[in-house]
Amino acid sequence: MGFLHITTNTAKKDSLFVSKFPPEFIGRIDKVIPFMSLSIEDYKVIVRRLAKKYNKNVDVDAIVKKNLPISERYGVRQFIKKAEEDVLVSSEPCGLRTKHEQLQWTKRSIISCGIITL
Repeated sequence: MGFLHITTNTAKKDSLFVSKFPPEFIGRIDKVIPFMSLSIEDYKVIVRRLAKKYNKNVDVDAIVKKNLPISERYGVRQFIKKAEEDVLVSSEPCGLRTKHEQLQWTKRSIISCGIITL
């Protein structure tokens, strides 16, 4: 995911590297692996895996849309950090099907947080 195999003229690559880096550094490079930006689907896969890891039902599209500008500016690691926070904030675990189960879960989480005391 993200890696791209490109065959280009080695003379062109060599001249590009020589013009920007000293020969001592160039001598240590074995090969160059170009990297493509992640697609929207790749980000959705990341959020789905986070939701599965924490056993949560989340709106994947909303989390990706909210955190995509973070990824474009700061990189995918920050995207994962913010998306993970959003997934953890989600209060509904997977498997709650009925409204009654969801209501009971919400009551238990509010009580366990200490917002309401019995």
